[in-house]
Amino acid sequence: QYCMKHLPAEEKKNIFFILDKSSPQWKATRKYRSNVIPFLSFCHLLYLMTARLYIASDSRLHAFAWKPMPNLISREINKHDIYFLQHGVLALKRVENLFGASGTSSMTYFTASSEMEKAIIEQDFGYRPEQIPVTGLSRWDVLKDRSDLSHPSILVMPTWRSWLEDQSDETFRQSSYYREYAALLNDPKLREFLHQTHTELIFYIHPKLREYISAFHADDPLIRLIPFGSVPLNQLIMKCSMLITDYSSIYIDYLLTDKPMIFLPYDRQQYLDGRGMNFDYDDVTPGPKPETFNDFLDALSPKEDFWKSERTRVNRLFNEIQHPCAADICNKVLKMIR
Repeated sequence: QYCMKHLPAEEKKNIFFILDKSSPQWKATRKYRSNVIPFLSFCHLLYLMTARLYIASDSRLHAFAWKPMPNLISREINKHDIYFLQHGVLALKRVENLFGASGTSSMTYFTASSEMEKAIIEQDFGYRPEQIPVTGLSRWDVLKDRSDLSHPSILVMPTWRSWLEDQSDETFRQSSYYREYAALLNDPKLREFLHQTHTELIFYIHPKLREYISAFHADDPLIRLIPFGSVPLNQLIMKCSMLITDYSSIYIDYLLTDKPMIFLPYDRQQYLDGRGMNFDYDDVTPGPKPETFNDFLDALSPKEDFWKSERTRVNRLFNEIQHPCAADICNKVLKMIR
């Protein structure tokens, strides 16, 4: 969007965006139709093979077919330079085995959100300083508080658990992740709180676990289960009055809206053993951290002074970037390809 709105015609004519026609975002991109290429079309495959640079928030192969059999296109894709926009800040999830310089999905350039994060990418991921532009994330440019005091809402967005990927429905239903969140969605005290305060609760499952959304249910008009992709995530972040998460880096995006949040690290040790963290959990997460779901309701109304002091402390770690981030990213990319 930034490129299409601000670059001269000569600059933007060779910038293309790949998108599946079935995507909910397809209609919104029609105003840029000459620069939007349908996924798996002939034009897509041709441009994919000849592009000077990929710009993506995931690995190269997401631009083709995920986990295909060995083929010519995939081999060629892996030879191309890529500018990694990141999923989110590298705070509570170690992914150097995947995105590290020697990982399975190594990058050419790796966006950092702060000098502190750049140090981690250099030391733990093995990239050289010149490969790590410090720009912040482009999606931050549009984030602001759009909550409505007359219609409060709580966004519940836990991150994924690597040990639950590609498991059977039965195995998933036996997991503590499912049992805890299913119990939360049907907790009588929570429902009482929602109705007394006229608050809506939105449960948004992580995309890596989206196939399991049908396992959850809540027989209450104030509780909504939203499948991944059906509503833009940044809209949910901006409109909600409070965020409930566990280890998701989405909390840093949410910080920019300056609203309270609660963390539910009920399986902290299991998560640390399975994924690891780049920072100390308690040092970089503002807000209450009830260790059990039974303590969750007591934390639903965090003290204002506690929230503000915590928010200020965490701000120093991540909020060093001057906006607009998209302009900074665009300028750096253009210098690379000129």
